[in-house]
Amino acid sequence: MEHPSANDILSRIEWCRLQRKGAVTRDEEEGWYAEEAGLIDALLGRDQAGITHPSLLERYKLGLQDGQALIRLLQPATGWLKAIMEGLEQVASRQQTGSAKVPVSPSARSSKVHDERAML
Repeated sequence: MEHPSANDILSRIEWCRLQRKGAVTRDEEEGWYAEEAGLIDALLGRDQAGITHPSLLERYKLGLQDGQALIRLLQPATGWLKAIMEGLEQVASRQQTGSAKVPVSPSARSSKVHDERAML
């Protein structure tokens, strides 16, 4: 079995975005958004379950836990976090105008890289 890669997490985020665009109901759209937010928060090393609306909490936690599991399975190879962050920026840049942007600021990236290296 192959080890997960940065592309697995990015593909999952992109999948959530595609599903959200095709959602029929507002609840379905919000569920996909919550799952995507959980995946992104896993990458950023944060857990915002405490401030997530109760109706979206299950989907948020699904994304968060899946993202955390994928990250744990990634081999501690040099540059894997950088590849993920660069991929996130590419995914965000492909979004249509008016959609929510992925919050990845340069300062968040540099502090996150430091935090992730400390965890390894």
